[in-house]
Amino acid sequence: MLNICGAELRDAERITRLLVAVAEEFVVHEFSAAGRAHLLSDMSMARVQQRLAGPCRFYLAEAGEALAGVAAVREPDHLYYLFVAKPFHRSGVARALWSRVMREHLAIPLGPERMTVNASNYAVVAYERLGFRRCGPQAEAMGVLYNPMEYLVGR
Repeated sequence: MLNICGAELRDAERITRLLVAVAEEFVVHEFSAAGRAHLLSDMSMARVQQRLAGPCRFYLAEAGEALAGVAAVREPDHLYYLFVAKPFHRSGVARALWSRVMREHLAIPLGPERMTVNASNYAVVAYERLGFRRCGPQAEAMGVLYNPMEYLVGR
């Protein structure tokens, strides 16, 4: 049984472990050394704690005691994280997290008309399955490769 809940500051360590494990296995292998270092430092526990305390809403997907996935939205309209632990890939965790994010987003009166995400090459197909579409060519910032994507919110 999957439980989707909000995250708290005390969850920072396990969020960080999930983010780094997924990034190391599926994302950073195609980055330069500087890009790998930048992305992984951006996923450090200190940075996750800052986001938990400030500009992001976090959601956790828990399967029993295991952290199956994490999503974070940087207000008002950017999906900052949508990461799923490897044992839970292709099991509906990303869709469940995204559904929760959108349910809360749609509850905001006059909320943004779209959500954006900077998808890794590995994640593009998964985001397309959730309804995102590319809105620009692959880009690079500080050695990090990403694909700008958007989800048009139907209100």
